[in-house]
Amino acid sequence: MSDGISLYLQDFRGATILTFIILVNAIIGYIQEAKAERIMDSLKKMLHPNTKVKRQGKMVEELAEELVP
Repeated sequence: MSDGISLYLQDFRGATILTFIILVNAIIGYIQEAKAERIMDSLKKMLHPNTKVKRQGKMVEELAEELVP
C-alpha cells in the first residue's frame, strides 16, 4: 500500500527501499517457517507414545499408534 503511495508521489527511492524491505521480510519469514516445519517433523519422528493396555488379563505396554479408537 505505501509502495503504491510512494510511486504515486513519484518517490522512487522510497518505493524501492520499501519494496526491498518487504521482499527481505518475506524471504526471512519463508525460511523461518520452513525451519519450524522441519523441526516439527523431526520431533514427531522422535516421539513414539506408549500406553499401557490390558491384554488377556495382563497389563502390557504398546505403541499408541497400534491401538484402534
